[in-house]
Amino acid sequence: MNDFDRLRELLRGQPYLIVDGISGDVRLADRALAFRKMTETGLFHSQVVMDAAAALRNFAKLTGSTDREFGSRDVAKIAGVAYSQLYGWLMEEVLVPSVQPRQGAGRGKNLTFSWPDAYVAGLLGSLRRQGVRLELLAQACRLFGKPTKTKKPKRPARKVIASARA
Repeated sequence: MNDFDRLRELLRGQPYLIVDGISGDVRLADRALAFRKMTETGLFHSQVVMDAAAALRNFAKLTGSTDREFGSRDVAKIAGVAYSQLYGWLMEEVLVPSVQPRQGAGRGKNLTFSWPDAYVAGLLGSLRRQGVRLELLAQACRLFGKPTKTKKPKRPARKVIASARA
């Protein structure tokens, strides 16, 4: 089964990606649940509902061959983000290229992404433009079988200042 068929099978019956920014819920859903979520939104809605199956079909039409590989600059264009944003996703390991991963301190040189990687990057870019947080982007990647390693943000060490009063 090729990558397109694998993704199409994953989305069969549950073609909608739902991301709730408040609850942190990220899942695939059927049409009925997706439309219910779209109509349940209140004054300040926190949910993004995306037709991931339609995005898959459109991406396949645009790219042609589903066995194609992409460089990091191409993936940034597909995602609709600046290269620096893609590089941030790579550094945080939200998106991991499956063909040629980041090695050493090469700063993104010679990264090679598979067709599914590029499709997921496109979804991430769309979600990011809707204001979805980084942690939720990583959860969305995992739904599509893409490995991620979300690093917890490092907190700066607190300096302990000895009291002058002794």
